[in-house]
Amino acid sequence: MKKVFFTSILSVSILASGSSCILFNVLGLNPGHEKGSVAASRIQSEAILIDIIRVSAISTVIGVPFSSPLVLSLLADKLANIDPDAYYKTREIDECINAMWTIVGLTFGTAYVIKVNEACEIDADNAILDP
Repeated sequence: MKKVFFTSILSVSILASGSSCILFNVLGLNPGHEKGSVAASRIQSEAILIDIIRVSAISTVIGVPFSSPLVLSLLADKLANIDPDAYYKTREIDECINAMWTIVGLTFGTAYVIKVNEACEIDADNAILDP
């Protein structure tokens, strides 16, 4: 009786843990991960903000209105190759955003940082949950 009870408890716990991983992935509740659409939105909004600050600083230094094409900041998520349906590690997205906020990003623009900096070489994560 004890052996059957122990086996059934073990089986239920294994099934519950496996199904919770699938449930987390389907609902987008992966701890330490975020969906590509969210990651793309974060990268794009930070890129726009940084490039607006950069253009404003250049206009102030030059003393005349300076309009730099901010189109590349609108395409920041495309430049970073973010798939809206994939999942990405939040840490890697944060590292890319931090790299954009460096003096290089404020000087040369976010598109340059995204294409050159290794921190912005973000790959989709196939793991269901963080290890």
